[in-house]
Amino acid sequence: MRVSEETQEFFNRREENTMTFNFSSKANSRNKILIVIDGQLDFTDRPESALPVPGGVFALVHTAEYIMRNASTIDAILATRDKHVPDHIAHAVRWVDREGNHPSGYTAITLAQIDAGDYRAADPALQMTQRKYVAGLEARREKTLMIWPSHCIAGTSGYELDPVLVDACAFWENQTGKQVVYLDKGEHPDTEQYGAFAADVPVPGAPETFINMPVVNWVNSFGTKIWTGLALTHCVMSTMQQAFDETALTDRPSNILFADCTASVPGFEPVAEAWLTKQCAAGLRVQSSVEDWEE
Repeated sequence: MRVSEETQEFFNRREENTMTFNFSSKANSRNKILIVIDGQLDFTDRPESALPVPGGVFALVHTAEYIMRNASTIDAILATRDKHVPDHIAHAVRWVDREGNHPSGYTAITLAQIDAGDYRAADPALQMTQRKYVAGLEARREKTLMIWPSHCIAGTSGYELDPVLVDACAFWENQTGKQVVYLDKGEHPDTEQYGAFAADVPVPGAPETFINMPVVNWVNSFGTKIWTGLALTHCVMSTMQQAFDETALTDRPSNILFADCTASVPGFEPVAEAWLTKQCAAGLRVQSSVEDWEE
């Protein structure tokens, strides 16, 4: 498939990341940042996707269209990317049941089930590590470990941004002379990282799993923060909450969630709805990407 010159140039420099970007929080109070959470092929509902989110393509098309229409008014774009190794604690390969079979995707594993012997680490040497993780997840985040289909594996096409976003981001870079900033997450095999700024359970000795304050402060420094991406019920909600936790409640009205630029994992909608109700009461704005608002 042939690609345009500007899209090819975008691919050539798409590895711009937090190691080389200067996260200055100065003079951003009048600026607008667009945050695109995990707009990757594996999370869309395309046939080749590993962990399809219904409505994912629809959401990313709307995000791309917003970028194309408003390129000159977007001062920065932060695109996060889920990035895993196959041998990850939330993948089936790490676990077996009583019969020694790996669990299927979308299986929940609780601490009680581990202690009862319903599930155990596939590698006996990791039994205590994995039990400790699930215990920490339930205590720290009040979450249950979910086994997901293997997804967003580094080096695969599913890890890359969906093509509609690639084209839109290339257009924005060409029009503005700026570069999209990328933030990978989830690389540590022993912890999950729904939120882009910190792992759900930080791993001692692994600083990349702890809160990334330079990026959080940079995002929060913008006068307008627009949130989009996949999936609302998981990575979008978690990333937004991590940013909200590090700023005053009075900053909430500067955040906008584009409802048509996100989608949810089926069965988890009530959790996101309850969270949105609470955040909207604090001032979060939820609207469509084609709706005007007063700055």
